[in-house]
Amino acid sequence: MAPKKNPTDKPKRKCIKRAPKSPNNPLPQLSSSYTPEVANVICELIADGQSLRRICRERANGKDFPSRDTVLRWLMAEPDFAAKYAHAREIQGDESFDRVGDTIDDLKAGEIVPDVARVILDGLKWRAAKLLPKKYGDKLDLNHEGGLTVNIRKLGK
Repeated sequence: MAPKKNPTDKPKRKCIKRAPKSPNNPLPQLSSSYTPEVANVICELIADGQSLRRICRERANGKDFPSRDTVLRWLMAEPDFAAKYAHAREIQGDESFDRVGDTIDDLKAGEIVPDVARVILDGLKWRAAKLLPKKYGDKLDLNHEGGLTVNIRKLGK
């Protein structure tokens, strides 16, 4: 007869080997070390419209790419990479907006069904607006026109 499992027993986790903490960066780093070459390829692929999740999952171009978590740690630890990554995300917003025009051309040519095109266009516009809200986001009018009347009433005696 198998012993009963105690509900407080937790399954053992697989251990990930981590590099020791450095004096400049108190966060433990995964053993995948930062290289500017890999960082540049990641930024190029981001700017081209790919997601970080897909880039890391597919190990782009057959190269040994770091995991998504490692890249996120690089963003915290490497200011130059963080700046390049932010710029690549801005370019990605422009890329999404440019794809709106391409999708409209495909729709006119009959290469896309109108209902599918609508979903694609909505997604591309939303993505561009989120990545570059000042450029492609909805403009909100925060100016208040008109007056405000305040009536003060005395309660009680």
